[in-house]
Amino acid sequence: MIYPKRVLLATALVTFLLILLFTGTFETPKSAMTEPKGSSKMNADATPSTVVVDAGAGASKDRAAATNNMFPQIDEGSALMGKMVNETLRKQLGNSTWYTLHVGSRDEFEQWLCTFHNAVNTRLGKKTVDCSKVHEMYDCGCGPDLVRIMHPHVAEHKNVSCVEFIRALDECHNSNKWRKFFGFCNEPHDLLNKCLAREYESNRKKQLVVSREKRAQIEQKWKDIEANR
Repeated sequence: MIYPKRVLLATALVTFLLILLFTGTFETPKSAMTEPKGSSKMNADATPSTVVVDAGAGASKDRAAATNNMFPQIDEGSALMGKMVNETLRKQLGNSTWYTLHVGSRDEFEQWLCTFHNAVNTRLGKKTVDCSKVHEMYDCGCGPDLVRIMHPHVAEHKNVSCVEFIRALDECHNSNKWRKFFGFCNEPHDLLNKCLAREYESNRKKQLVVSREKRAQIEQKWKDIEANR
């Protein structure tokens, strides 16, 4: 029995992840999860790891202070994101909550900003909004987030000679969403690629003939101009 390449790769990857999980590789060191206890001043015999954590904590406080100046003071200077949420989750997650804004999608950023807005308005006694309908009230004009797929759909009107192969690949994908992941749709996908390659080569030859004819016409016009001088 010949197994698809995707199945073998997926099996090897899962086995490798299980080995790492049971050997404790994914355990996060406690020094990176919590801030050092004691005074803010470093001792002379402080270890390099403690110095790094202290520097990171100071930089985080500077960022929080700079961010707090952008928002109105709430309850005698306590800021929701900088104090209640960011500092608490940073100790639990090992990094700042602002990190998700750099790696998340536009939808995640929209929900985070809406939740923060509602938290501020709740403490100020103002009206809140429904975060599930924010996209209906505002349009950023940037379109939906990109979705990565293994075998992207090919428009039929752009590839007339390969319509049957395109439909066969679509039927394979629609029959079961897991078929393309485990490589069961590789055969119709390869047939489609071969058909597209043949079509590309055929169109290339046709365009080459047309370009040569146009070049011959231009050269003939130049000859006529030279002869009439």
